[in-house]
Amino acid sequence: MGIFQTYLEEELALAKKIFIYYTDKLVYYSGIGSNKYHRWYVDSLQLYTLVKFIENINIEDGVSYIGANEISTDVILNIFHKVREYYRSDIDTTYELNEITSSDITTYVLPYTADWKLLPISITSDRPSSLNIGVNLEELADMQSIQVVVNGMSDPNYTTDVSKNGYHIVSNTLYWHNYYDLLTSDTVQIQYLQIKG
Repeated sequence: MGIFQTYLEEELALAKKIFIYYTDKLVYYSGIGSNKYHRWYVDSLQLYTLVKFIENINIEDGVSYIGANEISTDVILNIFHKVREYYRSDIDTTYELNEITSSDITTYVLPYTADWKLLPISITSDRPSSLNIGVNLEELADMQSIQVVVNGMSDPNYTTDVSKNGYHIVSNTLYWHNYYDLLTSDTVQIQYLQIKG
């Protein structure tokens, strides 16, 4: 049995409503600097991907396609199910079914996928165990997005466990306990997603 066009359109409308709800929450929590921002950010990006998948489904003679590839009904139903895992009862009271458009989806998502920052760090002595970074990143950044870039290469070893190799940040201090030392000749930057300001 294939997917009917009206069913696909209803599921797409619901997916768009859910996406806009989550991005509204994202805007709210980023505006007040809440640590809940990261969760809503991740959920919004996942929903954006699901919405775009549903938007690209074409039905011809009862068969579903994405591009030239046939998509089974089970795959589509699994996508619909995944979208509904994000459903909350107050979504229906917040938005009317037909008031969300594709242009709304693009408008909402673009500001949050591109707001990456690079913060240069000065190293004044060889093999430091801590560095002053000049700003309080806990107030400014999505801490899960942080990576230190050393000599143009990203180091993904951010950790909050000081017994493990890597580094961690508390307020305006970068604590370095990685498997290699930093030297004054190194170029060091912190890459992060800005959530405030």
